[in-house]
Amino acid sequence: GDLEDETWSFSGAGDLITRLRYAVLLDEGRGLGTWSVIAGCKFPTGRHHVKNSAGEHAEPGITPGTGSYDLILGAAWYKSLQGQALAGGRASWPLYFSLTYRANGPGDEGYRLGNVFQANVGTTYPVFRRWSALVGFDLLVKQRDWKGRTTEETQKTGGEFLYFSPGALWRITDHWEASSLVQIPVHQHVNQIQIVSRYNMLASVSYRFQL
Repeated sequence: GDLEDETWSFSGAGDLITRLRYAVLLDEGRGLGTWSVIAGCKFPTGRHHVKNSAGEHAEPGITPGTGSYDLILGAAWYKSLQGQALAGGRASWPLYFSLTYRANGPGDEGYRLGNVFQANVGTTYPVFRRWSALVGFDLLVKQRDWKGRTTEETQKTGGEFLYFSPGALWRITDHWEASSLVQIPVHQHVNQIQIVSRYNMLASVSYRFQL
């Protein structure tokens, strides 16, 4: 039969992700860096019921939200070096590495996105006292989805993605930080035919405190 193009146009905030990082081994001048454990949760706050002009629902995975609660677990390593800022003066120059695994819960009609393994490595180069340039690489490995009670072709899901991720970090205060970066695909390998992005833009705000 004839093939008919289907298009959607939508925007909006995605799901809310909260993460808690707890340091289990501090550097304390031994040169080993700081080791932390990570725990978090993703909440279904983003739009996940989106229709086009023909009344067709957008397939899971391309909407701003997923409609699911997801669990995030991982570990991270961090080491702060002292260096010369580009604008002059001394500033911290941190190196970081993290591994996380996200176990996704069921969303609409029991559809569940594949679990995600993510690795991040990079550094922040001090430009000014509170502004730094971010340079890193992000690796994502996504398992195939589970179709639940839908008729989606889940064999066309999952894959491996490697991004080069430049950005900027603003140390608002000694405890608050804000950052933004763009993920530029270096390598993408997907199962069969899928929709992929030309780039991703990410922004975050973090607060650091001591117990």
